[in-house]
Amino acid sequence: MGPQQDALPRTCNRRYHGQRLFCRACAAGGHHNAGGTLQLVPQLRSRALLFHRWNGRLFILTAFAMSLDGLYLTWARGSAANLVGAIGISLNAVLIALCATMTWRYARLRQLDRHRQWALRTYLLVNGVWFFRVMLMAWILLNGGPVGMSHGNGPVDLLLAFADSLLPLAVLDLYLRSQKSRRSPQKVVMAIVLGLLTLLMGVGIFGAFKALWSPLL
Repeated sequence: MGPQQDALPRTCNRRYHGQRLFCRACAAGGHHNAGGTLQLVPQLRSRALLFHRWNGRLFILTAFAMSLDGLYLTWARGSAANLVGAIGISLNAVLIALCATMTWRYARLRQLDRHRQWALRTYLLVNGVWFFRVMLMAWILLNGGPVGMSHGNGPVDLLLAFADSLLPLAVLDLYLRSQKSRRSPQKVVMAIVLGLLTLLMGVGIFGAFKALWSPLL
């Protein structure tokens, strides 16, 4: 058997392993969208505490698995467009693992306010791909085209590589601060900011649906 024939089974095994990890990441993403959203419902937290706890444990475990799969697909499979994109994905994965750990820690310590804050951070981070696509399509629609983009190497591409993780965290931090503030103007400003961001997200969702999802339906 020649060297090319020897290499074929190894290549197939690596390809199968990568596809399996990709499918597992997609399945974990599906649970995060559904199960993670259920964790945010106050009525479920108060009336179905057992479900909240076990669903939360599953959410944390899949968050860890998702972050590890993302690192593998990025660095071993070369799924990122470039080095900056790979660093951005890796940052998201590391932050997911960190926030998931803190979420678990404060739940164990029964410090529920801090547990909630870290759980919200984890929820936002595991939806990093969603934020990336929504931000991408909102930018393209509002500018009438891919301004500042060049096959993953444009300035906007490089900005989005980190904004999909850091921008939601920054907005959440401002929101949490406004909740604790006794100043009404700060709360009003935060409400306006959230309203504007919701409108922008709506634009991005519309663009993503038309360009990315509707062709597959």
